[in-house]
Amino acid sequence: MIRVAGKAQEGAPHRKMLILDGTQGSSSINQAKAFNDMIGIDGIIITKLDGTAKGGSVFSIADELKMPIFYIGTGEQPKDLIRFKANAYINTILDEIFI
Repeated sequence: MIRVAGKAQEGAPHRKMLILDGTQGSSSINQAKAFNDMIGIDGIIITKLDGTAKGGSVFSIADELKMPIFYIGTGEQPKDLIRFKANAYINTILDEIFI
């Protein structure tokens, strides 16, 4: 895909995002490492984070890969793909735990 994009437009792709399933835990970290080694990833989108029990994977992935998380998916609709804001995300998780 990278070669094809480069043929279609010089310098493309401009950003390479990896989309990970947030329910996969440590296997998603290994997957991201492999893709990063092969093509060099610029950032991550994590989906299926509509439950707080799954939320911890975000921290593991960000810490392990030292790579920005741009968006998280919290549902099945396009509006459920939201820009990742670490402080807001932490507050949401803490609110669920302590309320």
